[in-house]
Amino acid sequence: MVEPRKPLLIDELMNTVLRIGPETLLPSDKVGERGTLVNALRASRRFVFDADATRRVGEVIRDIPEHIVRNSEFAVAPFDHMWIEFPFPILHETIAGKEPSEEAAERSAFLITQGLAIHVWGGRRMHEMLPIAYLLNEPTPPDKEQEIAERLGISRIGLDGFFWGSTWSRLDATERREIRSRHSVLLPAYASGRWSDSALAAYASESTGAFRNLITMLLMLNRPSITTFSDVPSTRGFIRNKVRPFFSHTTVSIRLDPKPILLRMGTRDEPGTPKRRHEVRGHFCHDAAAKAGSARECVHEWVRTSDADSTMDRDGAPEDRRWRCAGCGGKRWWRTSHLRGHGGEGFVIKDMYNITHKGD
Repeated sequence: MVEPRKPLLIDELMNTVLRIGPETLLPSDKVGERGTLVNALRASRRFVFDADATRRVGEVIRDIPEHIVRNSEFAVAPFDHMWIEFPFPILHETIAGKEPSEEAAERSAFLITQGLAIHVWGGRRMHEMLPIAYLLNEPTPPDKEQEIAERLGISRIGLDGFFWGSTWSRLDATERREIRSRHSVLLPAYASGRWSDSALAAYASESTGAFRNLITMLLMLNRPSITTFSDVPSTRGFIRNKVRPFFSHTTVSIRLDPKPILLRMGTRDEPGTPKRRHEVRGHFCHDAAAKAGSARECVHEWVRTSDADSTMDRDGAPEDRRWRCAGCGGKRWWRTSHLRGHGGEGFVIKDMYNITHKGD
C-alpha cells in the first residue's frame, strides 16, 4: 500500500495564506520590483532536499567551510523564483552534533525571488515568514549595514557571526568577511513597523547561520555531478482534515560524499540526445581549457574577467558572472535560463497549479 504523501511546508504555508488572507501572513505589497510574495510562492520552482542530501549539506558546512568561503560568489539561484526546503533538525544535528531545541523548526525553507531570499520556518503549530531576508551577490552599503546591524542587536563585525553561525570560529578574519563582502542582510518591506528591535534581535539569534546554509545548498544545486533530481507531480492530500492541493516539486538527493568533488571546481561533459523543447535552468559553463585543467587536477583559482568572449556573450553571461582560472587559464561563466531542445519533438511544460481566493 502506497503511503499517503505528507504536505510540504510550502503546501501548509499556502493553505494558511489562503485560509486567513495574504495580508495577515504574506502581505501582497511589492518588495522593490520583485513582485508580490504570494505570486512568488505560486511561481517558484520547488526543490526539496531529502534527508540524505540535507545531511550531506551539513557535512560540507561542518568539514570544509573553506570551500564555502572560496566559492560563495558562485551561489547563484538557477531560477528567478525558487523554493528550497529541507528538514531542519537533520541539518542542525549534523553540524552541531546535537538535536535542536523543541521550539526549533521541524522544516525550514528559503523563498528566492530574483535574488531576494526570505527565510521560512515550519513549526509544530505555526509557520512563519521571518522578518529578516537576504540579497544574493549584492553587498550592503556601509551606512545601511550599520543601521541593520543595530536593529538586529549586533555590531557590523557581529554580522559575520550572524552569517556564518558556528562555522565562524573555524575561519580567519579575512574568511569571516567573505559573505558580508558579497551578500546582504536586509529587513524587507513586509516587516516594516511590525516588529520591535528586541523582537528582530530574537529572530536574528534564532536564524544565525541560516544564510550559510542557503549558500551551501545553492553551490550543491549548481553541481550536477553530485546531485540527482526526481520530479514529484502535484496531487491532493489532507491539511487540517481538509483535502487540499499539494505542489509539484523536485526532490534533491545526494548519495555519495560530495566533499572530494566540491574541492575541485570543474565539471564533466555529459552526452545529450534529442529532447523535446523545454526550459533549462541557469547553470555554470566551462570551456575546454577549464575541463582539461580539471582533468589535470587543477584546483581552479577563479578571477573575474572583463575579456570579450563570443560564447559568453551568446549565453547571456552577465559581466559579473565571468571568470578565468589564474592557474590553467580556463574560463567559467553563468549561462542564463533558456529554452533547449527541438520544437518538432514537442514541448515540456513544468507542472504547476494556481490557486485563487476571494480578492484576487
